[in-house]
Amino acid sequence: MILANREKEKAKSNPLKALHDEGQAVWLDFLSRRFLIDNGLKQLIEHDGLTGVTSNPSIFEKAIAESKDYDTSLRFLHSTGQAYKGGPNEGVFLQVTCDARNDLPIPGHNFSFGAVIAAQARVDFSVLSERKRRAIRVHLGADVEKGLKHLNDALQQALL
Repeated sequence: MILANREKEKAKSNPLKALHDEGQAVWLDFLSRRFLIDNGLKQLIEHDGLTGVTSNPSIFEKAIAESKDYDTSLRFLHSTGQAYKGGPNEGVFLQVTCDARNDLPIPGHNFSFGAVIAAQARVDFSVLSERKRRAIRVHLGADVEKGLKHLNDALQQALL
């Protein structure tokens, strides 16, 4: 009886988890970069029993239009897109990567979002190289602040 009461109290405090525990698939119909950065998705997966995520183009369009969270990525995609299209070889590409922070597994797969992002960066860099574009890749590791300090120190030494 005491265990049953505890379970009822637990269900009241977390109705999403209670649904999941009863065999219901809980899906999220929303996704944004800020939500991912702030660990919102991770929280829902680990603590609330989230089963999956779905979205549609209008949700992404609204998120991109109403937020500055995507500006850098969109500029990067535009820049690398120009290289893929075969535009003039006038630039130098600097690709700065780091280990995934707050990485999340992709449900139903044996890899994470971080692995997908890292693979995409490697492919982007290899395409730039294959097209004889001047490209430099710097990987900062897990500690971005420390990696940036090392990069800054190396650049200062090179410019002396």
